[in-house]
Amino acid sequence: MMNKNKKKIIFICMLVILSVFILSNCSEILSSDSSETYWINSDSNVRHNSSCRWYGNTNAGYYTTELIGTACGICGG
Repeated sequence: MMNKNKKKIIFICMLVILSVFILSNCSEILSSDSSETYWINSDSNVRHNSSCRWYGNTNAGYYTTELIGTACGICGG
């Protein structure tokens, strides 16, 4: 039977491993360069991706790679 100190050490090691795994995945997501280009409708501040029928097709807007604005309800922008 394991004593309490060994159980604590194993538990701490498992927490450290889990934390490193979570942090490495988060940093990959945050640091990934977005090659996706979005169309922002400047009148409504809605973001459209390239598969959307409104991509580049509104009266006023601009292209960006930043995730700004509200995601389109059709394409998810």
